[in-house]
Amino acid sequence: MQRTGCFAMRLAIILAVGTIALLIYGGNGIIKGIRYSRPVTLTYEQFLQQKPTAGWFHITGALMNVVDEVHIVDKDKHGSDNDPGVEDMTHAYLPVYNADTFPDGADNKSIHMLVYTGDPAVVATIKDMAGQVGNNVSKDQAEAFLEKNKDRLFLTRDVEGMVKSGLDSESSDVKNLLNTNIKELDPNYVILEEGAKPALGLGLGLFVLGLFLAAGQALYYVRNLIRR
Repeated sequence: MQRTGCFAMRLAIILAVGTIALLIYGGNGIIKGIRYSRPVTLTYEQFLQQKPTAGWFHITGALMNVVDEVHIVDKDKHGSDNDPGVEDMTHAYLPVYNADTFPDGADNKSIHMLVYTGDPAVVATIKDMAGQVGNNVSKDQAEAFLEKNKDRLFLTRDVEGMVKSGLDSESSDVKNLLNTNIKELDPNYVILEEGAKPALGLGLGLFVLGLFLAAGQALYYVRNLIRR
């Protein structure tokens, strides 16, 4: 009987936590879906002036620096000699600059924006770079690779996505990693997740599921009270 009671208690706690999570994340998705119905188009300079802390944006005039990227991988997995785990990476954080004034413009002295991207072309470039620029490669070889691949390493193109904020913000460990590895990172930098967009349908689905679970649990407890 005691084991049955403990199992029931654990199940009730799991259901309650899961229900709360569904309602919170579902509600967050609904709010974003309603608030951000379409991306706001801004130049990089305009984005820098406003520096929004949330929203869906289409940024023009941006230059993404793949050379100074930061990626996160499972340290327990074996990787290449130059960059352990690089074969397993799927996303990276890229410093962003003003394409019109890079590299000497005053607005490029600090990094105010990072793009979090899983673009297959960017990932492929990073993996190529790991084998061509590193401790086991001569300086001349590294410089030749950088010169030959300028267009891949310094991307000048529009980027669209959502500012990571609130429930979607990075963990403290990731923030510490970024601050440690990216020089001249402004204290108030923002992260734009490329390709991300509001998911109103998913938010509604999660919220409705949370409501059903909440209603089911409430009905269960009411019936138990009546029986007593």
